[in-house]
Amino acid sequence: MTAPSLSGTDALRLRSRLRSVAGPLAAVALFAGSTIGPRLADTVTSDAAKAADVIAAVSSERDASLWAGVFLMLGLALLVPFFAGVTAVITGRGATLATVGGTLATTGAICGALSQWFFFSEFQLTAPGVPTDAAVAGLTTLPGWPGILLFLGFIGCLTVGWALLVVAAWRSGAFARWHVAAFATAWLALLISHSLWTALVLLVPAVAMASTIAAGPQQPAQVPSAVRSGVLR
Repeated sequence: MTAPSLSGTDALRLRSRLRSVAGPLAAVALFAGSTIGPRLADTVTSDAAKAADVIAAVSSERDASLWAGVFLMLGLALLVPFFAGVTAVITGRGATLATVGGTLATTGAICGALSQWFFFSEFQLTAPGVPTDAAVAGLTTLPGWPGILLFLGFIGCLTVGWALLVVAAWRSGAFARWHVAAFATAWLALLISHSLWTALVLLVPAVAMASTIAAGPQQPAQVPSAVRSGVLR
């Protein structure tokens, strides 16, 4: 007795449906991660006095800070299938631009997800028994060059890639105009504030675009070969 397997069409349909729910889930997770943690938890500083304030804030809400990092990492990771779903739908006009934009946006989301290790480092620095001076000294060395490069990749690739996806989506006509306008508004909110809590604005276009993403790429109508060859008159 063999286990049932998905056909190629069923697998593509399932993948499209999973991508369609990734956007709303990403928006909710990013908003949660940006609100449940201490206000200073995402502060990067080389100043000892400021670092001491951050350590004190994180220590008082240590578990909340950890969960903030978990939700932010999850939310950014969920942006990857969402952007992939938007890219896949754009098959006609704007397809090349969507491919470039989707690649950059997903790269930025991956860099962003990896950069959230900063929260886990803070969690370790504020563990019971760690001297305050040692915790402050450790925080002032973060995130280091790897973290800086991840952050630059996060902001740069996500900002540019998202913008290109907006343009491609508008040119393609695959989504309703107001869906694209809302998608652009979410991008603009992130660009202006550079704060992930504005990802809640993404919830509107993510939900609105979900049905189109779930439907998957729309193949152009096939022209009968007889018509192409001029047999039909």
